[in-house]
Amino acid sequence: MSITSPEVMTMAALMSKPMLSLGTWQQIVVLNFDTKARRRRVVVQIIWEQVFFQ
Repeated sequence: MSITSPEVMTMAALMSKPMLSLGTWQQIVVLNFDTKARRRRVVVQIIWEQVFFQ
C-alpha cells in the first residue's frame, strides 16, 4: 500500500478465483477522519492476468 497524497491511495491485493486472498486477520478498510462533509469517490480497478502452472 502506498499513499501518494492525502487524496490518493493505491493498494494491491491478490485474488484467487472470485475471492480476495487475505490472511486470517487481514481486511481492507477505508477510514475517513475528515470533519468536513464532502463527496468521495472510490475507484476499483481489476487487472486480470491468467497464469498457467505446469
